[in-house]
Amino acid sequence: MNATVPGAGTTTFGLQNNQPTAAPAMISGQITTADGSPLAGVTIYLSGARSAKTITDANGNYSFRNVDTDQFYIVTPARANYNFNPGNRSFSLLANKTDAVFTAIPDAVLVGNAIDSADYFVRQNYLDFLGREPDESGFNFWSDQILGCGDDAGCVERKRINVSAAYFLSIEFQNTGGLVDSLYRVSFGRRPLYAEFMPDARTVAEGVIVGEGGDWPQRLTANKRAFAAAFVNRAAFLAAYDGLTNARYVDTMIGHTGVSFNQSERDTLVSGMATGILNRAEVLLRIAENDGFVKAKSNEAFVMMQYFGYLRRNPDESGYRFWLNKLNEFDGNFERAEMVKAFLVSGEYRDRFR
Repeated sequence: MNATVPGAGTTTFGLQNNQPTAAPAMISGQITTADGSPLAGVTIYLSGARSAKTITDANGNYSFRNVDTDQFYIVTPARANYNFNPGNRSFSLLANKTDAVFTAIPDAVLVGNAIDSADYFVRQNYLDFLGREPDESGFNFWSDQILGCGDDAGCVERKRINVSAAYFLSIEFQNTGGLVDSLYRVSFGRRPLYAEFMPDARTVAEGVIVGEGGDWPQRLTANKRAFAAAFVNRAAFLAAYDGLTNARYVDTMIGHTGVSFNQSERDTLVSGMATGILNRAEVLLRIAENDGFVKAKSNEAFVMMQYFGYLRRNPDESGYRFWLNKLNEFDGNFERAEMVKAFLVSGEYRDRFR
């Protein structure tokens, strides 16, 4: 039988072990350039007693948590077109926290594009589609999908396309940025503009990391309800809907969806408002999250996000129509339509990271 005796170490099968147990600790640091500016997107490798990988955030910071003390570690930074001083740091971790800082020095001759790095590419997709830094498990999972291809260029291309598309298709995006897109379409019969979409999507996504922690569904629901409540009090919304009867309010928004709601669905919304069970914001949310509507506008939203996510601008109408027609032609299959691929290899996208 195993027993723990307070103050006497751990006793196993009658043999007392008084050796201290290694305590969880943290290795962290910051990457800056010579003038003190933080450098984001630097892959940080941890080796020695534990192997791990992370990437610096917008402030140049990184961290490895839950590492053991009394162990030897090596920390090595890497990013295209930079070398680092020192090239790595090695140490025995004795305290519960150690800072390992580095100075990034630009190469005299640029030899590549940072976006071609799997790690940098994955972090950028988190920023561009989810509006946040990557969580550790997600970052490693998605970057490893690409790195697993090794030197197979065809495999790398396919994985980059599918990994990137996964962010748009994710539960997290569909319930944050995807919801914002739906709210504009339901309310005003149009897709949002880039300048409208970006801050609104950040608001709905605030503090939400799908799959991390047990309370993320509650946080997401609260964010959506709070955002919808504020949305229906905006001047543009009030100008469009003030003075409308409950029936007209519901019918106008349903009309904007372009899909059919059955009579029972429509009447439930109208009667819910009449009895006070539902308010305007709740009705807006129900219509915006209607499965038929979300499915019907999926291709339009996908094309819109190619411009918002990759190019950081409003679509030009001819380009938007071209890609929407092509995506529709291939029944939403973005690989056969070569839509994601075209944006990823475009000079406009790649120039963001030179």
